[in-house]
Amino acid sequence: MMPFEKMSAEELAANPEYVSFLKALKIGEGAKTSTEREGVGKVTIKQHLKTAAAVAGIEIKFHRSGKDMVVVERVS
Repeated sequence: MMPFEKMSAEELAANPEYVSFLKALKIGEGAKTSTEREGVGKVTIKQHLKTAAAVAGIEIKFHRSGKDMVVVERVS
């Protein structure tokens, strides 16, 4: 038996670390990161989080933040 697990297109596109992190958040909890820490732009970070949330089956909301910061909250 091969040590592979089939993945959907959405799962393949999602960053596994983002998926795990979002799943670990409780409803109402949030997190923040910076473009400097992630090494990519704000739009890219948000897209990664949206994709990860879809794969995890949860809803997230973005809060207003500085130009180099992304703040996200788990809402369901």
